[in-house]
Amino acid sequence: MKKIGVIFNESAGSFQRLNRDPKEWIDEITAKNSIKNVEFDVRIIPASEINDTIKYFVDNRYDVITASGGDGTINGVAIIIKDSDAALGVIPSGTFNHFAKDAGIPLDFEEAVLNLVNGKTTYIDYGSVNDKIFLNNSSIGQYPIAVLVRERARKRSNLNKKFVMVMASIKTSLRYPLIEISVDSQPEAGNIKTPLVFIGNNYYDMSPFNIGKRSSLDSGKLYAYGSKCTNLFCSLHLAVLAFFNMSKLSSKFEFIPFTDAVIKSKSERLPVAVDGEIYRMNTPLHYKMNHKALKVILPK
Repeated sequence: MKKIGVIFNESAGSFQRLNRDPKEWIDEITAKNSIKNVEFDVRIIPASEINDTIKYFVDNRYDVITASGGDGTINGVAIIIKDSDAALGVIPSGTFNHFAKDAGIPLDFEEAVLNLVNGKTTYIDYGSVNDKIFLNNSSIGQYPIAVLVRERARKRSNLNKKFVMVMASIKTSLRYPLIEISVDSQPEAGNIKTPLVFIGNNYYDMSPFNIGKRSSLDSGKLYAYGSKCTNLFCSLHLAVLAFFNMSKLSSKFEFIPFTDAVIKSKSERLPVAVDGEIYRMNTPLHYKMNHKALKVILPK
């Protein structure tokens, strides 16, 4: 009997948008598709109980442990199960669903549930920075600082989230923090002096119309993308392009592929974005590729 644990955060917006009981919905899907020899254990719980529930699934040898939510929720499940025998399952229900889209996981609820039953078990890469892992990407410099500025601004107003982020990016650009990065394993690549470093788990396409997409999740490489901007005007221009003209953004970046790197800074602590969440980390920052280290269920 295949055991599949599914976690829904009852306070998350993604759960509220379902507009129906997911337990009943999954029962209906299994009955309609004559699914046998599979046991779904669906838990609708508060955020405070999620980690303990994941550990329960691991300890009781569930075959698949499923995150229903966005990229942050998926990351939270992955970090606990990565060293277990369980496979990561995904029911996408976040705002952006970057991981699900790159992995080819259906965004439709019923198709995502059927993928948990009929999909193939495989292994993909994940990156890590200090004690945090990322399935998508991590960044340092202007972006995480701008997110912190944005969140403080949003607490004081009800302005549009996108507009507030643009204003936060401009405000951050005025401070113009520069970071110098180098990769010890690839000295020929030289140093990149930049206000923004984006570390992608596998290669992110930066070409027009495909920007931000990945064609592989198991190439065994991290990619450090650094903005070429070295003056205030260019930095402000980059902030505007990021939100209004993505097709021209690619010309503003250069990249270095690597598997292991240390990024140093004059600051003892830096804000670091990890799959959309912001953490303050001690420097230096140690980035590492973990090749085919996470078991997942992907479509055949």
